[in-house]
Amino acid sequence: MNKNIVKILAVAAGAVSILACNKVSTYTPAPYAVIDSRSIEVEESEAGKLIQIPVYVYNRDGECSVTYTFEEGSAKNGKHFTPANTSGVLNFPAGTDTLAIEVKVIGEPGTYTGNQDFTVKLKDATNEVAIAPLNACKVVIKDLDHPLSALFGTYTISGLTITDAEKGSLGYPKWDLTLSAVEGEPDKILADNLTPFAAAYGSYLDDLSVVGTVSEDMKTIVFSTPQTSKSTATPWGLNENFVFYAHEGTSGGYIAEPAKVTFTYDEASKAWTTNDCYGFSTPSDIKEYTVFTDYTVVFSTFNANYPTVFVKK
Repeated sequence: MNKNIVKILAVAAGAVSILACNKVSTYTPAPYAVIDSRSIEVEESEAGKLIQIPVYVYNRDGECSVTYTFEEGSAKNGKHFTPANTSGVLNFPAGTDTLAIEVKVIGEPGTYTGNQDFTVKLKDATNEVAIAPLNACKVVIKDLDHPLSALFGTYTISGLTITDAEKGSLGYPKWDLTLSAVEGEPDKILADNLTPFAAAYGSYLDDLSVVGTVSEDMKTIVFSTPQTSKSTATPWGLNENFVFYAHEGTSGGYIAEPAKVTFTYDEASKAWTTNDCYGFSTPSDIKEYTVFTDYTVVFSTFNANYPTVFVKK
């Protein structure tokens, strides 16, 4: 090929390249519909009220319609909730970006059912509007008739502990405990921070939870051991396993076989009390340390003079 022709072609290619670089590209976002939230909670006391679930349509011109459906969970259509608009269609006029799906919550006030739920889901849209991945909202109707509701709340709890593990000194501190429901199990209660985990280097975790069984007369709560609890605040990493266990006291060993820690309610003092010894440790520590040592420090009682007691705030 002639060298002059090659030069001409190279110059032309460069000019095209420069023009291409100088060209301003445009981007037009596609229109889409999205539901406002993945989940909402509604208390059963709001029965009869219209609950609004916003739906947004972005980047479209002109009118459009968005269809939606109700998917039953434990809550049934017509019994626990009723759609305000039976057509299942939201019609968006031009210039309107937000409308709401309306539903009336019925629930079953006065009857314990446990929490009930249903899901609202966007199905389709007109005018080339796509349905975004955030297209469903789970509605939870919170039951207010739990048989253990009188026990739920925050408590002040105190118990014997080695407060300075390196020095081996004893203390009798106070901390907060919360009791709440266990979904689907009306005789069970969730105790959060029944005893925080502590180690010789002073790390304290207050997000460990265990499950107890409440007697029919609501006078005793029995926590079976061992139980596994996961922490989200541990210095060893997220979701670290801890074991709630019974033990024999400050000079005794871990009780590896199944045991029970029982709190009993005293009507006069309004206090829950136990003389059982218990605490948390990691599985590796339980395996390595056969006695109560300063490597794994737990809140516990070890005789009748130092019970563990909690009272509602």
